Formats: sequence, structure tokens, C-alpha cells
Amino acid sequence: FWLKLHTTIRILSRRLRGLSAFFRYCVPAMKTAWFTIFALATCSLLGKAEAADGKDRAITKVVKMLEAMLEKSKADGDADRKTYAKFLCYCNTNKEEKTSEIKSLSTDIDALETKIEELKGSSGVLSKDVARLKADMADNKLAREQATKQRMKEASAFGDLDKDSTAA
Repeated sequence: FWLKLHTTIRILSRRLRGLSAFFRYCVPAMKTAWFTIFALATCSLLGKAEAADGKDRAITKVVKMLEAMLEKSKADGDADRKTYAKFLCYCNTNKEEKTSEIKSLSTDIDALETKIEELKGSSGVLSKDVARLKADMADNKLAREQATKQRMKEASAFGDLDKDSTAA
């Protein structure tokens, strides 16, 4: 196993020597990316070599675990995207409904406020009319009482005059 690993690393290092000039001008992040690719390629080759042995070694187990984690992560990402899409659709639909309801109810509120103001105004006018009519009714009652008293006096005077004229 170690011989295979050593041989593989030696072959890859010879191929990468030509890239050393390229690495001098690369940014450190790109260097890290290339070394990561190199490490993964080495692990992949090791995995193939170990598969030929028929036994799972520690590196192979780690590679398999990472591949399983990658698949699980992809599946989780897909599920999250679907859930987010449903949630976003729900939010957009409810937002449109609630916005339209708010708009229509705001219009209703404005109309009702206008109606309330009109009713308050007419209530004030009607209250004044009621007060005026009550005053007129009181004046009318007083005038009727006075007129009744006056008629009673005149009727009494007429009765006295009629008695005097009939008696004489």
C-alpha cells in the first residue's frame, strides 16, 4: 500500500513540477484549491488501490464518509430549496391577499368615517331642531293656556251681560 502511495505521489509531483512557475503567480487561495484537488486525487487513487486489496482502510473510510456526507448535504439542500419555495409562495400569496384586503377595508373605513361625520352633522342639526320645537311647544302651551283663560273671562263676562240683559 505504502509503495503504491509513494509511487503515485512521485508521479503526481513530477507532473506538478512543470506547474511550479504557475504556482508562483497564483493567489494563496488558488494554491489551496490546487493542493486540495491534489489531496483528493491522492485519496481517490488510494481508495482504488485499497479496493484492490479488498479491505477498507482508514483513508477509504474517511473518503466514503465524506462522500456520504456530500450526498446527504445535497439531499438536504434540495429539500430546503423545496421548503423555501413553498414558504415563499405562501408568503407571496398571503401578502397579495392581505394587501388587497387592507386596501379594500381602508376604502370601507374612509367611507364609514365620512358617513359618521355626515350623521354627526345631521344629528347636530336635528338636535337644534328638536330644541327649537320643544321651545315652540312650550310657547304654544303657554299661549293656549292664556287664550283659554281669556276665553273663560270673556265667557263669564258674556254670561253676566246676558243675565243682565235678560233680567232687565
